[in-house]
Amino acid sequence: MRHLTLRFDSPKKLGQYLLADQDPGGIFCATSEELELGERVALTICLPDVPEGLYLLSSVIWRRRPTKWRSTLVPGVGLAFDEVSRPQVEFLLGHIAGSVASTRRHWPRHDIELPVEISAEGEVYLSTTKDIGLGGMFVRFDSPCEVGNQVDVSVFPEGPDNPVAFRGKVAWARRGSDPGFGLAFDPRDTGLRRRAEQIIIASEPAPFPAQSEDARSTVTLWRKPRIKRDE
Repeated sequence: MRHLTLRFDSPKKLGQYLLADQDPGGIFCATSEELELGERVALTICLPDVPEGLYLLSSVIWRRRPTKWRSTLVPGVGLAFDEVSRPQVEFLLGHIAGSVASTRRHWPRHDIELPVEISAEGEVYLSTTKDIGLGGMFVRFDSPCEVGNQVDVSVFPEGPDNPVAFRGKVAWARRGSDPGFGLAFDPRDTGLRRRAEQIIIASEPAPFPAQSEDARSTVTLWRKPRIKRDE
């Protein structure tokens, strides 16, 4: 299977490349590579607000080859998304329409790998986290996961007898070499932030001052980072 990564500088630009005549959707991929009709292609679509990329499966449905004459038509292929990628397609369409909130992280993530128990649609799965922040976490998960679903995740930072419960919505999902989903906490739920903060402190004690030091120096960890603007 061919693997391609497509990067767009805005949702609007992505919308210009989507194929509206396909169900659940499709996209034009500008490329001079020789792809055969029907060839399977694994796509990773990256946006500024989704830097990790969304993973979609597709097939080549038409080709536009380069010509020796001058033409405004860009060579490339038309790709039709698989039905299994419908949740990712719906997320992208909602993001383009503005009905899905920006997924840009307002909180830094910390590379913390801990065992977890995932409860989704009446089933329980065992896995691990990849990173944790005060606004959410990335959970490794190799089964299809629908964007927008509520998911319960129990994290075990101190062994199997002391789970820490989290609940959130699937903000995005990815399949492929590093499958999983981004779990976004309700920003109004300060209890979830506090639980995540305690796990981060226990897992990364070095960046935090001792009790006798000025606690104000830790505020940059859980405060939204300021965006630096060019003068």
